[in-house]
Amino acid sequence: TNYLDSVLQICGVGLVTDVFFDTQTDAEQYVQDMSDLNQDRLEQEVAMATEGWQEVLKLRHAASCLDDVLSWYSIEEECVKKLERAELKLYEFMRRPFADLKVIAQCEKERSLNLSLDESQTAEARAAAVATGGEAEVEISETNGGLLELREHKYRTLTQRTAQRIQGMLSDKDRFC
Repeated sequence: TNYLDSVLQICGVGLVTDVFFDTQTDAEQYVQDMSDLNQDRLEQEVAMATEGWQEVLKLRHAASCLDDVLSWYSIEEECVKKLERAELKLYEFMRRPFADLKVIAQCEKERSLNLSLDESQTAEARAAAVATGGEAEVEISETNGGLLELREHKYRTLTQRTAQRIQGMLSDKDRFC
């Protein structure tokens, strides 16, 4: 039952019952469930890497001599690399839907532009193509906004962590120099 409890907690009741009892699931819901599961896994990976780094910081701060502090720096560097890899995987996972939507909207905008310029089309069809192109332009703008928010979060996180590391190094310098 311990295994089943873990599976239920990670996957959710809906996905587990569908798999075990072979009920038909809406394909879109299945894709969403799998996407949610993958995002949860990536977020857990980031959380675990963050906890590992924080633990190393505590041990480094508790070190009583410079040689111990210096040995913790190499361990901290590995923890930070692991954290950055985990964050990058999560960022890429979260970025992909925006990028896909942007490509689709760009294709729709181009198709609409070509249709609106096609003189063999009726005036109504050309006007509808212009409207569709405008909607595609709005979609492109919204996806650009989502991508920008993700990038801002990524770089803000990286900048804050770097500032925290620099502050820790300065603190160590003050303690031992």
